[in-house]
Amino acid sequence: MAALWFVLLTLLHTAMPATPDIVHLEALKAFKDSITGDPLGVLARWTSSHHHCSWPGISCNPSDNSVISIDLPSRGLNGTISPFLGNISTLRYLDLSSNSFRGTLPSQLGNLKEVSWLDLGENLLGGTIPSSICNCTSLTYLSLSINRVTGS
Repeated sequence: MAALWFVLLTLLHTAMPATPDIVHLEALKAFKDSITGDPLGVLARWTSSHHHCSWPGISCNPSDNSVISIDLPSRGLNGTISPFLGNISTLRYLDLSSNSFRGTLPSQLGNLKEVSWLDLGENLLGGTIPSSICNCTSLTYLSLSINRVTGS
């Protein structure tokens, strides 16, 4: 499924000028698709009948609808962290802490040059911390605590 999203996003990107609104919407849809469990129904309103800037846990810049915050801590979410979150170049705040995300940290998170707050603590993440995280030059807070990640 992730490969299909990659192909679709690549085609969309090359076929038409991409606006933050479209790119961010597609990245959020890919993130939702990577969720295998949502026991509290937090993502139930993440549908095309609601603008993505009104979705629970999402905040946007009102001038261009670019996503600036994803705030979904302690929601009981299960799944993996979609690499497509790295396409949300305007993201400043990402909090997915205290959920049950598993797998590895996508290297694409290093594309988030605007992110200042990145909290992925208290999940089930493993593997090594991708060196691309060093590309997050605005980062002032990073939590990967209570996971199974290694590196420095």
